[in-house]
Amino acid sequence: MTKMEHDTSEWHNFFSDFNVYTNSVRLKVFIDAIRNVVDKKKPILEVGSGSGATARILADIGYKIVATDYDADVVKGLKNSSHLPEERLTIHQMDMLDITYEDKTFGAVIHQGLLEHFDDQSIVTTLKEQGRVADWVVFDVPNNRDDEQHYGDERFLPLSHWKKLFDEAGLELVEYYGRMPPVWTYIFPHAFFTNKRGIFSLLGKLFGKSYIFICKKKY
Repeated sequence: MTKMEHDTSEWHNFFSDFNVYTNSVRLKVFIDAIRNVVDKKKPILEVGSGSGATARILADIGYKIVATDYDADVVKGLKNSSHLPEERLTIHQMDMLDITYEDKTFGAVIHQGLLEHFDDQSIVTTLKEQGRVADWVVFDVPNNRDDEQHYGDERFLPLSHWKKLFDEAGLELVEYYGRMPPVWTYIFPHAFFTNKRGIFSLLGKLFGKSYIFICKKKY
């Protein structure tokens, strides 16, 4: 199996200013997208957990979460900052290119702000693995309308490129939402921004700087 070759040495410092409080509002749209398709009968696997904010929020609202990251210092930080019982939130180190779980172990694999840091081959490899071990793959990435290099190695890919990668990974794009629309769009009614079932988040899709993808393995 391919192993990750990616410098993660600065990620621990990068996440030192992140916590549940600073991330909770920003993550609501992403968490709502997860809740729309994933019930609580099966656990959720998060890869590239980073600050652990998403995992802790989902665990707090009743999901069983397995939070993983490639970097040992990031995993140590996750464990130090989590006060949830292990039966609700399990944390360990794992390479997203070599997911060591059986097929369909999880209700979903999730990640937020992860794949934009990797090349196409790595993205396809991990998406294949994610589709193998879970019923759903739900993730959030910046798109080609964004230009903020938060960490410095982000790739801002258009929707057409992501669709190509999904096809190579054997995934079906079931739905996608737009997030982070520009300030001028706030003159429109709230419903245009809402990502709940049945509403298309039109302004987010047209103008948002981030996409939330909901995928499943092709059969």
